[in-house]
Amino acid sequence: MKYDALIFDCDGTLADTMPAHYETWKAVFNRHGIPFSLERFYSLGGVPAREVVETVAGEAGIKVAISGFLKHR
Repeated sequence: MKYDALIFDCDGTLADTMPAHYETWKAVFNRHGIPFSLERFYSLGGVPAREVVETVAGEAGIKVAISGFLKHR
């Protein structure tokens, strides 16, 4: 097939992707024994992913330092 254009809806304007994002974040945090409520998820809307990880892990008493790592990738 040939397409004239592609639309990337990365901010949820055309589709409500937040539920899928929440389930993904929750699954990752659950693997590490870190609780992550829906309310906390929405309170972190717009926060860069590396800061979400550091903040939520820190709230669970787990210190991570991934900011430098992610900036270089």
